[in-house]
Amino acid sequence: MATLLQGKDNLYEIDETRPILDRAAELASVRYGSDPRADIRLRVVADHVRTASMLLADGTAPGNEGRGYVLRRIIRRAVRSMRQLGHQEPALPELLATARDCMAPGYPEVTESYARISDQACGEEDAFRATLKQGTTVLDTAVSQVKKDGGRTLPGAQAFLLHDTYGFPIDLTLEMAAEQGVEVDREGFTALMNDQRERARADARARKSGGTADTSALRALLDANGPTDWRAWNTLTTESRVLGVLGATGPVPVARAGEIVTVILDRTPFYAESGGQDSDAGWLSGADAETEVLDVQRPLPGLVTHHVRVMTGELTTGDSVVAAVDPEWRLGARQAHSGTHACTPPCARSWAPRPCSPAPTTGPATCAWTSPGAVPCPPRSAARSRRPPTAPCAGTSRSECAG
Repeated sequence: MATLLQGKDNLYEIDETRPILDRAAELASVRYGSDPRADIRLRVVADHVRTASMLLADGTAPGNEGRGYVLRRIIRRAVRSMRQLGHQEPALPELLATARDCMAPGYPEVTESYARISDQACGEEDAFRATLKQGTTVLDTAVSQVKKDGGRTLPGAQAFLLHDTYGFPIDLTLEMAAEQGVEVDREGFTALMNDQRERARADARARKSGGTADTSALRALLDANGPTDWRAWNTLTTESRVLGVLGATGPVPVARAGEIVTVILDRTPFYAESGGQDSDAGWLSGADAETEVLDVQRPLPGLVTHHVRVMTGELTTGDSVVAAVDPEWRLGARQAHSGTHACTPPCARSWAPRPCSPAPTTGPATCAWTSPGAVPCPPRSAARSRRPPTAPCAGTSRSECAG
């Protein structure tokens, strides 16, 4: 809409972006429109600085995970683009101020939070500049060794070290190596990156399957018995049969009191963690065992797993159990999740002195919104500390059911 009303053919030249682009060009002593490659870098700077400002205003902080990691990459790409344009000094103090002036008419919170925005962004720029300095030293040493040995290719392992340990982007390694007449073993680097990603995926699978990194046992159960008969939308209690009991290394013949295992049932009333809502809590009660359900996941399409602690007795494959969801927990999780969707950032700003962001997962004991500097939410283990696994609570209030 802005491009149409202002007669522009791209978002980089509208009134909320062009001043940032012009300031970046001024700092780098280049003229927009004279060099296509420089124009691309100026557009990256303008877009990324504005985006970083808004993310910071919304309460996101640079980090190594989730939104924080995205923000970190955005800031660092803007800094690097300024470097590629020939500007070696800190750029964000100037560019952020321009972005603030552009965005303030429509987003006054950018001005209100500018001190915090500037501190966080400029701190990230300083850290990345230090990374560049340290990484450049390591790269120069490695390139010198390659040349000394008569080679012309930097090993993929060295490029991976720069990326993994020093946060050095691979494209920056390629660029700086090329400037010194050396190629980079991209295949070796890519292989190491793929290995790292696979390890991360294995860790994620382990978390979702209750500590079972190898999902082959889960796949075998799914193939043999078919999808879990999921009843979470219809009932809080089902009569179920235990199809499998898995420990950290695979199937186990029996789970005894005090042990934590993963249980697969033929049918379940438990809601698995999904869409930002925490999984149900509750119990599996059988003739020979009582267990507390700590977590519920869907590690494979169609399969629901229950991460449980055996409280009394012994649990084995083939046992008949009554699977019962804690109704108070379900109600609280639903309320918190729905409340999070209902609360918009403007509402959140009226409640907190700093911007708020939705929590990754909501539950009865989990904050629906998080704010920089706020008291952290209780850990999941504390949130799930509950009464002994008996029949579902019949109390009429949350305090009566809290245990």
